[in-house]
Amino acid sequence: MDDNTGMKIVNYLPAFLTIICQRHNQAVGVLLAVLLAFGMPSLVQGETAAIDAAPLESVVSFPTRESFAEVVALNESRLAAEAAGVVRQWHADVGASVKAGDLLLSLDDRDARLALSQAQAATGAMKARVDLAESHLQRARELSATGFVSKEALSLRQTELAVAIADLASAQAQSDLAARQLEKMQLLAPFDGVIVERHAQIGESLAAGALAFVLTDPLAVEVQGQLSADQIASLQNARQIEALLAGKTYPLTLLRVSPIAVLPSRTQSVRLGFKDPQRPVAGVTGQLRWKINEPSLSTNLLVRRDDALGVFVLQAQGDRWVTRFVPLKDAQEGRPAPAPELDPKTLVVFNGQQRLQDGQMLDGVTISNRPN
Repeated sequence: MDDNTGMKIVNYLPAFLTIICQRHNQAVGVLLAVLLAFGMPSLVQGETAAIDAAPLESVVSFPTRESFAEVVALNESRLAAEAAGVVRQWHADVGASVKAGDLLLSLDDRDARLALSQAQAATGAMKARVDLAESHLQRARELSATGFVSKEALSLRQTELAVAIADLASAQAQSDLAARQLEKMQLLAPFDGVIVERHAQIGESLAAGALAFVLTDPLAVEVQGQLSADQIASLQNARQIEALLAGKTYPLTLLRVSPIAVLPSRTQSVRLGFKDPQRPVAGVTGQLRWKINEPSLSTNLLVRRDDALGVFVLQAQGDRWVTRFVPLKDAQEGRPAPAPELDPKTLVVFNGQQRLQDGQMLDGVTISNRPN
């Protein structure tokens, strides 16, 4: 048998009608007219009807749903100056790739350096006071041992040393604060990324907290969508999820579903991750697509018999075939119907089913597979 041809089936009139036609030639025309009037598919003996069939697994399809999707960055920071100052130089512009710790912006730091020098000098002076207080205390202890210094004088020297040590700690803190203020006169990249916005201009006076750059991590991206509850249910049970972004298709995996519904649309946010290393940049929009994990049959396979919509399947009976009409629950005109729970190898008629009736015997069958 040739697998590339459709199923060719020769239909014969039922045996009892053939006998009647042979014995009563005058009734042949009347019988055929009645059969045609009632839509009966039976054909006169010797006439050939092309009937195509294929296994159920090759004719079912999985409906696809779509929704709007956007690529969002996990790390998109709006970098601001920590201290007020005049912009002396910016070191990265829009589109530049930077590494964590790279210098992005320098503010005029002359005042900060002077403040640090002043704090360091004060710290040095406090260290000298501590050294002097320690020397006085040591001498007082020696004299106290011989009775030349009273206990009150010794206690006074101890107090002087404690105060000097406290003053030194305060001066060191002021020095550290001045050093930290000097660090704030430079803006560094917090992570590897790409500059997407630059707001700082040379000579411009920036206030503390003023926006200077927007930095995005181009590799840390996800796909975001807003879906209804029924869409989320089908997405969670999808057999395949992908996104069409900037003309390319990317396979995805579902990561998170927000439990909060956004008003007034009452949709929930979903986040999906890319399966492959290659991915688009943040900000790209496109379509989120997923195949529902519910096999269905297309409308061109369905036929109506009595009050039911269904499909015709073939069952082997010796060297012949018998048709069986399978009604489909919840099937509607013009819409795909849920596939019946049959063996995936069950032969489904996909061409010529309009002429068939339940229980019809067929001969001369040639079967081929039809891809989805």
